[in-house]
Amino acid sequence: MKTSYFSLSAPIIKENFRRFWALPAIAFLTYLISGIIPILANYRHGRGLALFINPLLNQAYPIYKILSLLVPVIAASLVFRYLYSRSSATIMHALPFTRSRLFNSNLLSGLLFSVLPVLLTGLILLALAKPVHFGKAASYTDEMGSINENAILSHINVFSHNMVLCWIGQTLLAVLCVYVISVFAAVISGSGIIQFFAAIGFNFLGTAFMTTLTYYFSTFLFGYVTGEKLQELITSLSPFTGLTNQMIVKPSPPLVIAYLAGSLALVVLSSVLYHKRRLERTKKAFVFRGMDTAICYLLTFFGMTLAGLVLFSDQNAKWITYAGFIGGGLVSFILGRMVVKKTLYVFSLPALKCFAAYAAIAIIFLCVLIFDLTGYTDRVPDVSQVSKVAVDDSTLRNSDARFDPSYYRDGSKMALEIYRSPENIQAIAKLHQAIISNYADKKTPESGGVVFGLHYYRDGADLERSYVVDEDFFRDSSAYKKVYESHEYKDLYRAGNLKKLGKGELSVYSSFNYSDIEIRENEREEFLKCLDADFLDRTYEEQLNKKRPCGSVYLSFKNLIPGSGYTVDGINLNLLDSDTHTLQWLSQHKSLRSLQPTADDVKEIQVYACDPAKKDQALDELNMLEPKYSSYFKKTATLTDKKQIQTVLDTCETNPDVFICEITFKQNKVFDGETIAFYYGQDSAPSFLEGLAK
Repeated sequence: MKTSYFSLSAPIIKENFRRFWALPAIAFLTYLISGIIPILANYRHGRGLALFINPLLNQAYPIYKILSLLVPVIAASLVFRYLYSRSSATIMHALPFTRSRLFNSNLLSGLLFSVLPVLLTGLILLALAKPVHFGKAASYTDEMGSINENAILSHINVFSHNMVLCWIGQTLLAVLCVYVISVFAAVISGSGIIQFFAAIGFNFLGTAFMTTLTYYFSTFLFGYVTGEKLQELITSLSPFTGLTNQMIVKPSPPLVIAYLAGSLALVVLSSVLYHKRRLERTKKAFVFRGMDTAICYLLTFFGMTLAGLVLFSDQNAKWITYAGFIGGGLVSFILGRMVVKKTLYVFSLPALKCFAAYAAIAIIFLCVLIFDLTGYTDRVPDVSQVSKVAVDDSTLRNSDARFDPSYYRDGSKMALEIYRSPENIQAIAKLHQAIISNYADKKTPESGGVVFGLHYYRDGADLERSYVVDEDFFRDSSAYKKVYESHEYKDLYRAGNLKKLGKGELSVYSSFNYSDIEIRENEREEFLKCLDADFLDRTYEEQLNKKRPCGSVYLSFKNLIPGSGYTVDGINLNLLDSDTHTLQWLSQHKSLRSLQPTADDVKEIQVYACDPAKKDQALDELNMLEPKYSSYFKKTATLTDKKQIQTVLDTCETNPDVFICEITFKQNKVFDGETIAFYYGQDSAPSFLEGLAK
């Protein structure tokens, strides 16, 4: 008589519930104590409830995440535990049930153990759901002056029935996927301990394996970067990480369908393997041939990587990393072999052949990366196929806060500059090629450096790279100069393009004292036009000049942070001596006295200097100590000559270096006896300071 593959046995399911009822009961109590009770405790406190319920319903609550992982793993281990004892397996399979019925009944039992606590918790959450918001403002525009995404987010109901239903669905899917993977581990394992750890490992295998590969790529491929899309793909390879990391992966219908289809396929595979499983192989770690070798290779790969990561060294001592790979691979193979063979006697000819095969694969893999046999590092796209390019450029951002694209209307939230003009795309590709040529040894700067990332959007596959480059590299770059002075670049960073030009503060602060020049509401438009005119006229050389700005223009605005209320944020735009339009406007409507002090305003200048050979140590110490307490910086001169003082006022720099000039101002109508520190490098210091640094 032909038996259906979908047959079930009610007595088996009832027996499983009689024996293992404690698992779903304990799981439900944990859901109740860690989630429901805190919700009831904060039920009348809207903000406190919002802060708790928001991560809980968005798969970011740690206790619920742990339950979603451990409960299905333990459930699979319990319902199939009879497979790990030859006598129990013999008795179970001697019962008047087919293997299909045994497998299906135990499969359903464990699934019910896993999903019932989630369903019961979900029903309670549905009963408790009510409107809960982060903010209390009556409308999106209250106190803000304009609609923005934070204002909208603050008004979202974080405890709606729809949110609870989404949580139920996502949690059930996560539990289902984890359970199915755990059942597969149970079918191929030969003991309960092996099954538990195999189930945990298999649930993270896809993401862990690809993350490990990206470590190799970033180590050996110059310019490699894991882009957002690839990071999302890697995270979603394992259903548990894909469904519980919503900051990286947003659940979508295709992803849900893929997880359901994968779960169904794995159930079918587990059923087939269950029918082929030999009862006499229960004493082995894995009951199917080939699995022990595959698991041993995986353990060796992860162990080799871990040892290389611990012993990672820079380009000048790569042999240490290679020694880590060799030693880690050998030790991990021996330990892995002991685990999968369940014996200490692993030194044999078959083991040697097995290790030789792995070593050959590992050597080929590393050689492809080390010698860049794929041509990855030298690849620059054909600009004719590029529609736009996104640039992560911190070259100027470190010295001028203006250059943060996230503050501007046309800028990316991820602080990326987007270029679409063919001229800029071509210039950036030229700059990209120059980076590859100038860093042919693929070494990052020994000290400092700036991040320069690229994302080419083109027909076919996109191309992404990220480099750490010396700041001096950009100073002499004609391609970078062309991009900076382009209309597209200037239009992005003009003050009039800021996202939040509301009713916040608009003031000019001097570089020499703590007073400010307030720009009134009726003056804002005219002042910002002058500011933009100067920026449009500014040359690349003027921007890179290390000389101190005469001041900064500060624009503040309110920013709504869900759960924290309104905070004040702002941006400083450097005001240079070459910004003639703005300075002329200030001269006519305000005063330039605080922005352009003279030697008559200065009492004295204390000069400190350090040995240029010890500059790095001296600057590190300067972050914690004032110059007069420094063991590296020594007081070398006190300037009182007006001509020398005026030279310092006109040429001093803002970046800490071997010379520190502490300027002490007199007390008058503009200055109040402040002491302000500026700096000089060894090459930029005035002649009267030469010879003091030693």
